Amino acid sequence: MREKPLWKIVGNWLMIHISAVVLCLILGWGVLCLGQSLPMQIIASLLCVVVYWGVINKPAWKLGNDDLNKVKFGHKEADLWRGFKIGLLTALPFIIMAVLLILSKLGYFPNFYMLFKMVNGQFLPITNFLDGTYLSQLCEIQFGYDPYTGLQHIVPHVANTIDTIGWGQLIGICALTLVTPLFCGIGYIIGYKDIVLIDRLVYKNRKKSARG
Repeated sequence: MREKPLWKIVGNWLMIHISAVVLCLILGWGVLCLGQSLPMQIIASLLCVVVYWGVINKPAWKLGNDDLNKVKFGHKEADLWRGFKIGLLTALPFIIMAVLLILSKLGYFPNFYMLFKMVNGQFLPITNFLDGTYLSQLCEIQFGYDPYTGLQHIVPHVANTIDTIGWGQLIGICALTLVTPLFCGIGYIIGYKDIVLIDRLVYKNRKKSARG
């Protein structure tokens, strides 16, 4: 069987990645619409990570498992880093966007921070937490003191932008683009080792039930 060209594999993984992003955006917003409390923020973040892992892990696991059979029959050399490499190529457009976002912070590129957050929507609840959007939404109505009149006035809410977030926050947000190659690499290795996580969990639960 002829091996699929690299560009086809990357293109397929990229389409799966995009579908996972859309799904996570829908689920993340759905949870956050129920409340903006810290527990809801954590739930939305965990949900998006689990869903993204589940979707992006499937093609990586399959490729690793297929490569295992090819290596066994001498049709291919083992390369446990293959999943990380293909994952890195899949994430390359978003990593480039992260570099451009840093240049935007330095003033060398137009501000597209909100677009960056939407394009990387699988981690939107996490980026909201990192850039302080969560805190801003909790304190949406704030009061200021006017020293000339001695009266309080409402300070309009300003959303966090590339200019208002700190460098530590920005680096953390940009680093999230590396989660894709990480997940792809882990999924590939699990597939290459012929490990099925669900079966492992079911087997452990059965052993616990039998002992009980």
